[in-house]
Amino acid sequence: MVNPEFRVYLEVAFDNYIGFYKVTSQNGGIDINGDGTADILPGQAGYTQAAVNQHLSNLGLSVSNSQTATFKGMLEGSAIYLPFLIFNSITDAVLDSNNLADYFTFLGANSDQVDHVHLLGDNILGFEDLTNGGDQDFNDIEVKFDLETIV
Repeated sequence: MVNPEFRVYLEVAFDNYIGFYKVTSQNGGIDINGDGTADILPGQAGYTQAAVNQHLSNLGLSVSNSQTATFKGMLEGSAIYLPFLIFNSITDAVLDSNNLADYFTFLGANSDQVDHVHLLGDNILGFEDLTNGGDQDFNDIEVKFDLETIV
């Protein structure tokens, strides 16, 4: 098991949400039917819904503008988890509408085909929350994480 700690800082007035979902491999495939193999890949229809449906609801990260918050959780140690950003909303709203912006670490999964997540330093992810790359400063929401393996 892995005990992650996330420190989140938000620098925009939007209610952004960072979630995490489990993938089968580094290619971002999602196992929908529980057999351990990818049923849907980034860029395929339904990828957003599959990721949000399988997100770890106990590890949803959000914070008010110009604030910092810390979140802790527990993860399976042998699994791969990836982040996604829901711009100015919550996960339930994404499942109800296709008009909301949601961004992944895979360009093919992003509706605008633009990068919205950068590694800013050791264990620090920066997110750009506006369509078409916005101002590309990748500081709209920043997530610093530390992982502790529990034996």
